[in-house]
Amino acid sequence: RELQAERDLIEQILEINPVGIVSIATDGTVVRANAQSSSILGVSEDSLEGSHYTEVPIRILTADGEELPPEQQPVKRIVDRGESLTDEELMIERPDGNRRVIAVDGVPLVDDGEIRQAILTFDDVTDDVERETRLTEQRNELAQLDHINRIIRGVDQALLAADSREEIMQAVCERLSESNRYRFALDIRSVGDGKLEPQS
Repeated sequence: RELQAERDLIEQILEINPVGIVSIATDGTVVRANAQSSSILGVSEDSLEGSHYTEVPIRILTADGEELPPEQQPVKRIVDRGESLTDEELMIERPDGNRRVIAVDGVPLVDDGEIRQAILTFDDVTDDVERETRLTEQRNELAQLDHINRIIRGVDQALLAADSREEIMQAVCERLSESNRYRFALDIRSVGDGKLEPQS
């Protein structure tokens, strides 16, 4: 009775856990998968348990969306090499084509010195990744604006110190080229008959 109570408790923990939990035998068969795992992967529970993990209708990709080589698949790394995975970001493509970023943890389940199963947990971190990407883009945009503002301030200072049009254009060109944003800057003036002539 105590053993059954323990099993029931473990089952309850599996089902209420907010992350996906999957156990996979060394032959690749999915032994157990909780409801959250099927929700994250976008597949039915029936398509998980009892199936070979390669038959589950999802694609496992790198975090950048590239095809993940078979030898780099989490199950292969755990079962074949006894590796442990900690918070590794991968991308999955669900049967409906929707792609999600997941954070994966995994360990080998060892008994009598032999690996018996691979235990994987994973969570959908797509929203977190997209939020961090937006923050990075915003920081880059702010850095670019700050750089442009510094160029403008330098040009303004040069204008205040210049006395003639030639000095103004020369100062502007020098400030722009010194900013490292432009490779060179030219003041080109029309001299008639469709001809152009660099002034500074």
